Formats: sequence, C-alpha cells, structure tokens
Amino acid sequence: MIEIDKILKSQILECNTNYLLGILSTNPSEYPNLGENPNQAVTITKNGYNICFYVRPISSQPEPIIELDLSTKETGLSTLYIGFEESFRSSAKPLNVNYSTDIESKLKKIRERLESKVIIFRPKVTFTSEGKIFKNMDIISLEEFDVSSDTEYMPVPIVSDAHKFEQSLKNSKLILLKDFQHNMFQPDYVISDGYLYSFKDGWKKDPGKKNGWIYTTPKDIKKIRLNEFDLKKHQVIANPDHLVFIDEGYLIGLHENFSKEGESIINDGVETEKQLSPGLDLYKENVEIIRNEEDEIVELQKLEQKFLHDLEKKAIMKKLCYEQEDIVNFHISVKTNPITILSGMSGTGKSQLALIYAKTLGLSKQDGTLLVLPISPSYTEPEDLIGFHNSSSGLYVPAETGLVDLLIHAKNYRSQMHMVIFDEMNLSQVEHWFAPFISLLEIDENEKFRELKLWSRDSVCHNSSKYPSSIEIADNVIFIGTANVDETTKNFSDRLLDRANIVTPQKKKFASHRKSITEFVKEQEMVSTDYEELYRMRSTYRSWNFNKDAWMIFSDFELNFFDDLHELIQQFDKQKGVSFRALERMGLYLSNIPNDDLNVPKIERSKAIDLLVKQRILTKIRGSFEQFGDLIGTLSSIDGIPQDSYLYNYFTSDRAQEISNFTITLNEIKRKARELHINDYAS
Repeated sequence: MIEIDKILKSQILECNTNYLLGILSTNPSEYPNLGENPNQAVTITKNGYNICFYVRPISSQPEPIIELDLSTKETGLSTLYIGFEESFRSSAKPLNVNYSTDIESKLKKIRERLESKVIIFRPKVTFTSEGKIFKNMDIISLEEFDVSSDTEYMPVPIVSDAHKFEQSLKNSKLILLKDFQHNMFQPDYVISDGYLYSFKDGWKKDPGKKNGWIYTTPKDIKKIRLNEFDLKKHQVIANPDHLVFIDEGYLIGLHENFSKEGESIINDGVETEKQLSPGLDLYKENVEIIRNEEDEIVELQKLEQKFLHDLEKKAIMKKLCYEQEDIVNFHISVKTNPITILSGMSGTGKSQLALIYAKTLGLSKQDGTLLVLPISPSYTEPEDLIGFHNSSSGLYVPAETGLVDLLIHAKNYRSQMHMVIFDEMNLSQVEHWFAPFISLLEIDENEKFRELKLWSRDSVCHNSSKYPSSIEIADNVIFIGTANVDETTKNFSDRLLDRANIVTPQKKKFASHRKSITEFVKEQEMVSTDYEELYRMRSTYRSWNFNKDAWMIFSDFELNFFDDLHELIQQFDKQKGVSFRALERMGLYLSNIPNDDLNVPKIERSKAIDLLVKQRILTKIRGSFEQFGDLIGTLSSIDGIPQDSYLYNYFTSDRAQEISNFTITLNEIKRKARELHINDYAS
C-alpha cells in the first residue's frame, strides 16, 4: 500500500483539471494485472464485464503525479493511466459503442478508436477510504497523429492579447495562464498572437491564484514569429484558446532561431510594434504610436490617411472608376459596421473594390486571412456555407466554401484582421443561408458569447479538436457583401438592412477616370507594401474607430429631426422607421470620419448625414403604390419633383436644410417615386 500524506493527496486531486497527452502503451511489462490478456493494451477485464486499456503519457506531467509515480514504482505497481469504456467523453466515444451488447464487438471498436491516436485527456486520480489509489483518465478527444514512441510533448500556454501580456511581463505583474496550474513546471514557452516567447528561470507562482504567474526577469525574454504551417505538423491542440502541446524536438530546433532572430520585448521603455516591416521605420518619422495602460492607441490617424492613400492608388491601378469620396465612404462603413454591402449595377467593379480593400490591408488567401465566397442560387440553408454534423460517422463535415476554416484561423490568430467577401450575395435569399450570422450581428463584437454554433455539444464528434462545437467570432473578422440589382436577384430583408450599410458607389465620369489613370502612369508612383503588416494588425485597424460614443455626436435638434422622421414613416408602416440600431451606427460613422493632411474631414458632416439617410433609412422603404404612394409620391418625368410626397417635402423643409441639403437623399426619393409611377412598386 502506498502512503500519501494529506498535502500531497490534495495536490494530486487538483491535477485532475490538467490536460495531458498520451498513447496506448506498447510495453506489456508495464501493464497492470487487470485484464484477461496480459499482452494487450486494450483488453477485457478479468471479470468479463468491461473493457480496460492502458495509456502512457507523452507530455510533461504535473509535479504531484510525478511524485506519486515514484512511490508507485517502489511498490512494483504500474504507473500507466487506466481507462474504461466510461472514460470517453461523448464526443470522443467510439461510434455506436453504447448500443453494442457484444463484449468482443465493444473491444474491437475501442481498440480501433485508440490505436495510432494521440489521446488528449485529464487525469482522474481517486483515493478510497481503504487507502487504495486509482489512476484513471477522462478522455477529451483523440487526434490522428504520427507519433514515434520516444516523442515527448511540452504544454505551451496561449495568451490572447500580446500587448497586455508583454506589459505584464515587463512590469512583473500577475499573468493568468488558463489550463496551466501551479502543479506544472514553470513554462519555458508561451504563444501569443502568432509569436513564440522563450523564458529562462524567472517565474514565480502567485499564492492567490492557482494559475497565476509572475515573471521577474523580463530582460531575458525573447520572441520569434511562428510559421503556422510548420507548427501544425508538430502541435496537438488541447484547448484552442489556452493550451497547445508542441513536440519538444521541434522546440529545441527553434533555439537557433531565438539566437539569430529573437526579438527582445524590452525597447528602452518605448512601446512600439517592432520589426513588423520596413515601413514601420518610415512610419515612425510621421506619427508616434502611443499606448496607455488600457492598451488604447491614442494617435494613428496619420496611418489611416496613409491607408486611404494606398487604397485610392490601388483602385486607380486596377482602373476602377470610383470617386475618392465613394472609397472613403466605403472605408468608414466597413470599419464602423458589422457588415457592409456594395450594391449597384453589374460591371462597376464592386468585387474588385472589396478585394483591393483586403489586399491594401495585407490580407491574402495564402495567409488564411481572406476568403472570397461566391454565393450560389442553390444556397438555401446555413449548412451550405458552414457544413454539417454527420451523426452516422460522428464527424463534422465542413462545407467546401472554406468559411469555417477561415473563422477558426481568425479565432487562433486574433491579432490579425480577416475578411470574408460574400460575392453576389443576393443571388439566393440571404436570410435563409445567412440566418445564424444575422443573429450574431445583433451582438456586440466584444462579447464573449458571440459564437457560431457548428454542432451540439451533446453529440459525438470525432474531429472536435479541429472543428469545435462553436467558434467565437471576434472583431478581427470583417464581413463584406456585393449585390447586383436586377431581375435575377433577391431583395434584402429589413432585419438584414437594419444591420448593414448599403453602399452604392457612383461611377466616375469616363474623362475624369482616364485623366486619373494618365496622371498615375505619368508619375509612375508605386504603391508600397511596407505598411501592410501594420494595417492588418487588429490593434491598428480597430484603433481607427477612435470615438466610440455614437450618441453624443448628434445635437438635440438632429435627434428631434430623426424622431419626427421615424413617426412620419410609421404612419405608413409600423414595422419601418429609424431604429435605435440604425441611428447608433450612423452616429458611429459620423464620429469616425478620417481627416486629410490639413486636418479637414474627408467627408463633410452634412454630406455624411445625407449619405447615411440613403444607406441606412431609405433602403427599408420599399413596397407598393397602395402602401407608400403618399409617403414617396410619384414622378412622371425624369427631371421633375415627386407629386404629393411626404418624404420629399420633409427633406426639403427649412428644418431639414439646416442639417444638410440632402441632395443624395432627394435623388433617391425621386428614383423611388419614378419606380412607383412606372411599376406601382418602389424598391
């Protein structure tokens, strides 16, 4: 009998929350005297009622369990983990094993499930009142992984916010490493935002937190950027957000990289984004990146000006025929809205504009940060986009669109921006296949429960480590749609329109367009890619929304104006009007209009309000003459004024003209009135 004191016993029980890796043991001399067949790692128990199997750990174990194993070896007992049929969680359990009554059939299913697999599990050590110790396991998932018998894995914590992490390291502040408790040896490595950090001895355990760590010698820390493709070959993910196991041999091979390429996190007290690109040195000459304790970037407006300049030049290079104001409007819409839809006639380069925006940000398909998803008329449900759970095979089958893989990549690399472009998204009824996303767009981007559900957690899913039951969608994912307006397309619902900015770029005059191209060629100005590393950083891009107070931008006069506009529309349809969400997004847009080099807004405020009324309010006013004839009015001639139009009269009133001339809004009302006259229906 093994004698364990109370303190060690308590420490061992705490280890039951740790993640470990293991494989089936192949050494019969290590097997416990438990099964019918002493030479098999998976066998029927001697009583004939259950299946047992023996697992050898291949990752670093908690210190208390190592101490337990030393005592166990002295008694000649096995130190392997022992599993039974009930050790499997539902998602990891062999298919249909619960319904099998034949013990031999169960044995075969469990053996096939475990052989040639890496087992991700938690220890399940228990003590009886008689002093017996049972070293069992709780299997979380299994991975198909080619592992040699001598491979050892090291647990490496993951931290989501690299800047906050580095600040805590520099100032020797508390760091919470989830799924990495004090019972583990101090971490030699930590991953954060695509970087691998290397540590020497210097960690201290915070007595108040079981997973709280403090680093005392920050000058010793170095970091290198990880190659995600190489890493995938050498890692096993335990918890995608908090812990990964990496082949120790691979980590040892990176030592030379740390010596040659490793960056110190200490920069003489000045916090900057370092060695991201040659453009950073150029950028430092123009603008200082200042961060306060809350990790807010105080001044990055000049970088946003540079981004818009690059975007405009790339649009000219691609011979896109858009006015500068349309490009700026598109940019503000994208950065302040959960989804922006580029709408208009076919052949005007809407998809190209979205692609150029992505490429200017430094996003690409090769890096896993960009997905162009052409929408098919056959799409009728969310599964067409994201895939489905096959209950027969116990596998999650992702759709060929690649959307799920991009969202998982975005979850794992939160420091980088990602973009999904739904091309020609209204070829099919959007609300059918986009339904779960519309619901998610109701939730604030910073909320933890903004999750896309893939499959039920109660289901068996054998590839759950690759495709979790849900994916958190954070604010590092941009959604853009393109839409044509013709007889082959579907209308958007009010539910979607309430969450989206519908941007309709106006075609530039052909002569003006040719002049822009000629001047560009004459100047031979090349668009630098040096800044792309900065642009695509989430901390950079999201800092361009420098004013988060959407309501204070409006005066009482303007709020009363929109209240009365809402009541006017409600007289004709109680389901339409100016919603709180729409006005809040309008306020966010107005609060974050970038300035030019002379510190003048790139879009005048009055012009921006005019644009927003068209993009956020008038898009929902559509219907028959019987319903909206008096609200919109009718227009028999192209250049005339709508007859008996409450809306037109409202926006031409003296009160409205104090806010804006509403030229764009009035032209849109004329268009709708003309449609009512011709078709008895306004879109």
